[in-house]
Amino acid sequence: MADGSADTRPRLFEYCSKRGFVTQLAEVTEQEPQQIADRLGLSRHLMADGYALLLLIGSVARQDFAWHATTQFSGGWVKERIYYKDKNRMRSSVEYVRVADQTRFAAYQGDGYQLEGTWNAFISEQETLLQARDGCKRIVKIVPFLKGGPGDYPNVKRNAAAQWELLVAKEFYCAKIVTNRGIIRAGEFDATHAG
Repeated sequence: MADGSADTRPRLFEYCSKRGFVTQLAEVTEQEPQQIADRLGLSRHLMADGYALLLLIGSVARQDFAWHATTQFSGGWVKERIYYKDKNRMRSSVEYVRVADQTRFAAYQGDGYQLEGTWNAFISEQETLLQARDGCKRIVKIVPFLKGGPGDYPNVKRNAAAQWELLVAKEFYCAKIVTNRGIIRAGEFDATHAG
């Protein structure tokens, strides 16, 4: 979610085009920046220079996003033991798989290996959630002003936030620049910037 240098930072009250991870406003209100970092699966040092709160304005189609469950699974990945046959012996290894793939397969099993009706209905619900443009369920993006590296996006151990990944750039509105000690207040954006 980090964008890095001051030249690429979103500017207050301006529109910008972004892709990447998003969540709901309720997941980031009434918390210190370090708490938001913990909740979103960001290393705390990424919030040291503050961050921008972007409100999603553009609409999101089904092919525009990937559901990644919660920030408990960094980037939507989870470790799973995989079993396979090698030279007539059963072997196993631990590999990373998408939590969405696990969920989709479980839904497919639940449907008796027929059509993927349960999964399709679930993804339709996710698409509907991504259309929220007001209230606590409105879709937002947190953009820390420090750029992170590969080790800066850990799995969240408790109190994880919902997460989706926008696969294509969408229009956002920079509603707030938050200092390293600022807090986003609940209800702060309810009546404005409905998009």
